[in-house]
Amino acid sequence: MRSLLTTVFRPACPLCTRPAQGCFCIDCQRQIAATRLPQPWQFWQEPLPLAAWGRYGDALKRVLGALKYHNRPELARPLGHHLGDLWLTGGHGLPQPPAVVPIPIHPEKRKSRGYNQAELLAEAFCEYVGLKLYSNLLLRQTDTQAQHSLSAQEREANLATAFAIHPRHPPPKNPVLILDDIYTTGATARTAQTVLAQAGFSVVGILVVATGKADMPAKAPVSKSKTKTKG
Repeated sequence: MRSLLTTVFRPACPLCTRPAQGCFCIDCQRQIAATRLPQPWQFWQEPLPLAAWGRYGDALKRVLGALKYHNRPELARPLGHHLGDLWLTGGHGLPQPPAVVPIPIHPEKRKSRGYNQAELLAEAFCEYVGLKLYSNLLLRQTDTQAQHSLSAQEREANLATAFAIHPRHPPPKNPVLILDDIYTTGATARTAQTVLAQAGFSVVGILVVATGKADMPAKAPVSKSKTKTKG
């Protein structure tokens, strides 16, 4: 009877509505795992080092869509833990633990959505690996047009004045790691990096759940230091 009740009242998988084992059903867990990149640190190189857990497509794309557009904030936790597992492999080669800054969304968008998915991912990630989170250091001051419908040049122009540094936020003592859900052309990340750099912060790289860069050739990643951190 207990087994039957557990099955009946088990939460539904957000991707297929079948009974979930944790956040997802076993089959969807396998599909998500299949999107994991074999070389997640392949783009960890200047001018903006990038590390990504998975390929932006298939099941992972659907999970991120549910998190971002279908009111499933609980999905940020397992994805943030995936990022934590990636970080703890030490592929970043950083000599000191960075401060984590999520890409912000405009206050009006946050009000309508109810949360910032990048911030939720960053919270789960920081909790998992023990890094310090600076949620409000970077602000979104303009409500920009959706990036997916724009060309590369239009994306850069769309974001030109999008970000600003919070004038009263205590600055982090360590270099900054940007965190976001998706990296496609990199326009958002580069703009955030520029704003942070202009304010005197050193940006060590960006960490994302998924990237569309996965099929592009890359050179071997170059570590900034041979010393690895556990945090």
